[in-house]
This record gives sequence, structure tokens and C-alpha cells, in this order.
Amino acid sequence: MTHRRLTAAALLIFAPFAATAHDGVQNPAVKKRMAVMKEIQSGVKVMGEMVKGARPFDPAEAEAAAEVIRAAAPRVVPSFTPEADDPKSEANPLIWSEFSQFEAEAAALERAATGFDGSTPEALKASFTRLGKACRSRHEHYKE
Repeated sequence: MTHRRLTAAALLIFAPFAATAHDGVQNPAVKKRMAVMKEIQSGVKVMGEMVKGARPFDPAEAEAAAEVIRAAAPRVVPSFTPEADDPKSEANPLIWSEFSQFEAEAAALERAATGFDGSTPEALKASFTRLGKACRSRHEHYKE
């Protein structure tokens, strides 16, 4: 499967997850950033299931999930500008008062996604661990 087909297949697989993230959200800016986060979550879910053995290891599927994350990661910071809120949002207001730190943590996610290697189960696990650290750090500080 070509790179473009893998990306298209991944987006088709993960698109339904993004739609459910918006239930009850009124603010369009918040909907947009929630969609970006949901894209990342969908890729992480596929990888996590492979790492745990709940899904068979498939390097093409791991790469497709990584591509979804690589495509979404650069949109994280722009999706948080301008500052926007909604009762359904889980974004901590610290994001905007500590925006340079938030940007640094988002950059760590981009680096982890760019350096992703899912060619073997061992490489997938190592890459998934780096990706998980980048996500966890941001969530600990900036998600309510």
C-alpha cells in the first residue's frame, strides 16, 4: 500500500472517533481542537493495542496510525489559539498562561511522532513509550 493510501485508510478508520468527541460542545474553536486531540488518540489507541497484544502486530497498520499522529501533531498548538473555552472542554486554563511551555510539550509530541518506528514489535514498543511520555506530560499539566 502506498503512503497516500495508508494515510487515507487510517483517516477512514479513525474518522468516526472524531465525530463522537463533539457531543454537546458549542464553541467551534473547541470542537476543532477536540477533533485534533481525538485524531491523535485514535492513532495512539491502535499502537497501544498492538503493544499490549490486544491487536496483532502489523507494521503497515502501525505506520498508518503514526501517520495520523504525525499529521495531527503540528495542528495542536494552532488549535489552541485563540484562547477558547466550553463547558465540555477539558483544557486547563494554564495552557494560555503558560503557552510557551505548552508549545514546548507539543513540540515533544511532534518529535516523538516524527521519530516513530513501528517496523518490529520491539521498535513499536520503544516508539510508543516515547510517544506516551510526550502525551502524558502534556495531559498531566494541561488537561482537567
